[in-house]
Order: sequence, then structure tokens, then C-alpha cells
Amino acid sequence: MKKKNIRRNPACAVLLSLCAGWAFAQGEATTDFASYLDAVEKHSLDLASQRESVTSAQAGVSIAGVRPDPNLSLGIGPKEFSGAIDPKPPVAKSIGLDWVIEMGGKRDKRIKAAKSNVALTEANVEGFKHQLYNDSATAFAEACRTREALVRQESSLKSLSDVVRANEVRRKAGDAGGLELLQSRTERDQFQAGVVKARADAKAALVNLSVPLGRRFGELFGQARLDCGFKPFALEEGVDNETPGSPPSRTLTVGLSIPLPFSRLQKGEIIQAESAVTQAMLGLRAAELKTDAEVRSNYAQFLAARENLRRYRESVLADSDKVLSGMRLSYRNGQASLLEFLAAQRSADDAYQAFLQAQADLATATVQLQLSVGLRPAL
Repeated sequence: MKKKNIRRNPACAVLLSLCAGWAFAQGEATTDFASYLDAVEKHSLDLASQRESVTSAQAGVSIAGVRPDPNLSLGIGPKEFSGAIDPKPPVAKSIGLDWVIEMGGKRDKRIKAAKSNVALTEANVEGFKHQLYNDSATAFAEACRTREALVRQESSLKSLSDVVRANEVRRKAGDAGGLELLQSRTERDQFQAGVVKARADAKAALVNLSVPLGRRFGELFGQARLDCGFKPFALEEGVDNETPGSPPSRTLTVGLSIPLPFSRLQKGEIIQAESAVTQAMLGLRAAELKTDAEVRSNYAQFLAARENLRRYRESVLADSDKVLSGMRLSYRNGQASLLEFLAAQRSADDAYQAFLQAQADLATATVQLQLSVGLRPAL
């Protein structure tokens, strides 16, 4: 009963929703990118608004097919009111029906133009969906990156705190000077400020998942943890791996129907129609070139991102962790200075942050490549 009363309070409801959205769940429930993307397509407010434009354009086809209304006319008269005229002529009554008949196939041309507008509107919606998918993937990858970055920074903070505690013990035992303790404590406190910001970044990234979703993330997925285990993208699904210079192109064709009233003697409208056709063909060619360049560029970015991530996984991370472990042991044994240990810690942390960024870059590049070759994004 108390829970119900709390939810009726708007301020409490907002606070509860924020707490639910910012909490990182430790349970088994997870949300992968495919589930998130399905929810975006279903609940996106902007996409729903764009789809309404298609409904409006489809209604325009029905409107274009309306024929001119018939005109029913009723008449009476003339009636003579002059007293000088006698006998009065009889009052005439009349009834008429006027119906304009359109010639030259005007109605058919209006319908074709309306259908062409529907196709154009649908293409615009697909273009908007393309961008929405891209924004959703970027938001999801960023939420994963900031979460893992926070985990790493909290682990490093714990390591630095352990060093401070060890130096406090050594200081009491007379094995360490006050300057070394002060320096380790300063380094720990400065690093803690970065952790505070990392927590805020992780919370903000999680909240930003609601923007393309059209609802608060917690309303649909509760406290489910993001599944950031992105699967490698198989190149053969969209691009020929042996011919990276010539991947298949995804083109967009837009039809345009222009009424051509040949029954008229003047040729102005004919010239306009021919010019519109020429303009449409030039636009189509420009779109083909732009799409081809987009695919090639996205392919190159994908290969670079994949190679960078492979290098971090296979060598950089392992090497930096080995250096840090060795330097930590050397510092404990008195064979390395505090500055050397801190330098190794920073280097290992920087390498891991760069690895997370490379992972996010590959996710973004993968989605952009998939979209450019006409595939639904999958991570």
C-alpha cells in the first residue's frame, strides 16, 4: 500500500525511475543489442511520427482519384410582376445537371503523381530508420564502453588504495618515508576524482539509451544488464572479402510521375517535365556515386577498427598487464620506486581504455557497414 502511494507522487516517481535507470544490475537478466533494436523500432516516437507521413501520402492517392463533383441546378422563372401585362406568361421551371469530364488522362496522372509521392515518402522513412539504427548502435556501444571503463577504473582505484594502506603500515614500521605515503595518497585521491566522473559518464550513457527508444530504458527492460558480447561480423554476409575495392552498392530509386498535357498547344509544361526527368536521372546517378563512396569508406573504417581491436587483444593488453604485475611485485619488494609503479599503472589503464574505445569503434563501424549494404544491424 505504501509503495502504491509513493508511485502516485510525481517527484518520487521521477526519482525512482532515475534510480532504476542508473542501477547496474548484477542479476542474470541481460539485454542484447538485437532486443534493444527491436524495441527502438517498436517504440521510437520519432519513427512513429515519420510513419504518419506515409499514411498521409497514401491518403493523397485516394484524394487524387476524386472526380469533379456533379452540379445539380434547379430554376424557376421568369415571373412577370408588371400589372400592365395581362395575361401573365406562365412561370417556367428548369432542372439541369452539369458534370465536368476531365480529358487527357488528368485523373490518372494525378494518381500516378500521388503514388510517386508515397514511394518517395517511404524512401525518406527508410532513410530516417537508417539513421535511427546508427544512433541506437552508437548509444548502445557507448553504454557498454563507459560501463567497462568504470569497472576498470574502480579496480585501479582499489589497487591504489591498497598501496596507500600498505604505505601507512610501512610508515608506522619505519620502512617508508612520509613523502612516499603522501605521494601515494595524492595519486589515489586524484584518481578517485576520475572514477567519480566515470560513474557519471556510465549513468549518462545508460540514460541516453532512452532517447532513440522513445521510453525510459527501465520501463521496458527493468534493471537488465547490457549484453556487450558483440559477435564478429562475417564479411561474406555483406562484402566480398577478396575484392575489398568493389563491394556491392546499395542504391535508392525514386520514381517521379509528371502529368504531360499533350492536348495543349503550348510546350512549357512539356519542357518542364523533360527537365524534371533529366534532373531526376542526374540525382539518381549522384546518389549511386554517393552510395558507392559510402560503402567503400565504411568498409575501410571497418577493416581498420577490426585490426586495431585485434592488436589490443593479442598483444597490447597482455603486455601492459604483465608490466604492471611485474612492477607491482617489484614495488612491494622494494626493487622499484613508487613513481615507476604509478607510471606502469597509468600505462596499463590507458591501454585498457584505448581497447574499450577500439571495441566501441568496431561496433559502430560494423553497424555503418551493415547499413550501407542494406543489412539490418547486428552486433
